[in-house]
Amino acid sequence: MEGLFFNVNSGYVEGIVRGYRNGLLTSSNYSNLTQCETLEDLKLQLTPSYGEQLANVASPFSTSTIAAKATEKLVQDFRYLRAQATGALAEFMDFLTYSYMIDNVALLITGTLHERDTKDLLERCHPLGFFEGLPALCVASNIDELYSIVLVETPLAPFFKNNLRSADLDDLNIEIVRNTLYKSYLEAFHKFCTTDPGLKGTPTAELMSDILGFEADRRAINITLNSFGTELSKSDRKKLYPEIGKLYPEGSLMLSRADDPEAVRLAVEIVGEYRSFFDQGGIGQSGSGIGVGNQKSLEDIFYQKEMELAKNTFTHHFTFAVVYAWLKLQEQLHTELGDLKIELFCEAVPKTTENFLALCASGYYDGCTFHRSIPSFILQTGDPSSNPGKSLGTPIYGAPFEDEIRPSLRHSSRGIVSMANSGKPNTNGTQFFITYAKHPHLDGKNTIFGKIIDGAEEGGTLEKFEKLQVDKKHRPLENIHVLNITIHANPLATRGIYST
Repeated sequence: MEGLFFNVNSGYVEGIVRGYRNGLLTSSNYSNLTQCETLEDLKLQLTPSYGEQLANVASPFSTSTIAAKATEKLVQDFRYLRAQATGALAEFMDFLTYSYMIDNVALLITGTLHERDTKDLLERCHPLGFFEGLPALCVASNIDELYSIVLVETPLAPFFKNNLRSADLDDLNIEIVRNTLYKSYLEAFHKFCTTDPGLKGTPTAELMSDILGFEADRRAINITLNSFGTELSKSDRKKLYPEIGKLYPEGSLMLSRADDPEAVRLAVEIVGEYRSFFDQGGIGQSGSGIGVGNQKSLEDIFYQKEMELAKNTFTHHFTFAVVYAWLKLQEQLHTELGDLKIELFCEAVPKTTENFLALCASGYYDGCTFHRSIPSFILQTGDPSSNPGKSLGTPIYGAPFEDEIRPSLRHSSRGIVSMANSGKPNTNGTQFFITYAKHPHLDGKNTIFGKIIDGAEEGGTLEKFEKLQVDKKHRPLENIHVLNITIHANPLATRGIYST
């Protein structure tokens, strides 16, 4: 009977989403993609899934064009679903867009703080986070005006109200602002899914309670680990923990009192599954948190669990949760020697990753030369000038920005992605490097913001770089460029794998 009434209003949308899921690229598709020798071959292989978007793309074209078309399809499909949704499902799908809105507003706030042209920043905003009042943010000439517009004119107003003041919107607080908004967002979304008259007691309430609870716990754990060595007080840290999830309230209280990773490990032991995560990730008295050798990092394990929850969602019927499971973000770096897939530590080093993502979105890195390769040491890029390596580059903040050194992030293995600097503290720009091996002497000197999760293996893309012939200044004799860096959506594949 429950299914009968569900299908009257929402069965069509669920059916379409399941069709979208069946249209995702399979393992055999990915295998075929690895055999492609030209972009035309790639386009041909993608035709079954992206034929409509790629049909009118004229040659020659670039991987960035394919990536843009893939994102265009995602947005187009989502908007079609939203147009068919009514009642509780429509409100549910609106909640899905709020996380993108939070990121977009944070980007515009950062631009306003640094007196950048926010109209240019609009082009970097995620399409799913656009809302009717977003362009109005561009008319704000200062933080007070921006705050007033956000509070009154946007769907995020309930998350700002009673939580934040205009005085909070500065460089030091912007990531605290972002986390505060996410806390309010997760709590509001959870409340809607579990108490709305049309959802209470349904499979949607059960599944989304688990999914959102896990996301809340993950954020609480990451916030705690990443706060060590920063100026964030324990009381302020506690305010950022969502009041949902398996850790709340006892585990959250213990996390708020933690002084080191071992204390975090003890705090999460009340949830057996999380205890096993820390065992696998080697987090504790000597664990680094980012994985050593073949050991998975804690973030790897979290993402694996997230994908398991998404896959499990599709074994249930008569639920809105399948729409949520269809929407996840991925990252991929494309080069002329192959792909390097990067996992970013967004919560650990928010300012560094925000700079990196904004530069990616603007196409800043497209065409950058890998200007330095020292075997057994590093591979470096990120300067788009005609004489790469001479300039640290201009970050989105307009001037070199401060380090975000985290004790839990170490140059402990091959494939660590870290910021290059002038040799002095707080001189980060746009250049970054990837390690060929572990180099603990770099710890505390360079900000780690990610790691290679595909491409650093034996025989992979990184090994091809390491084997390049170089001159006396360690410049590759063959110019190899970054083709583009893109962010993709692919909910059911493992993190970092996508079609281009």
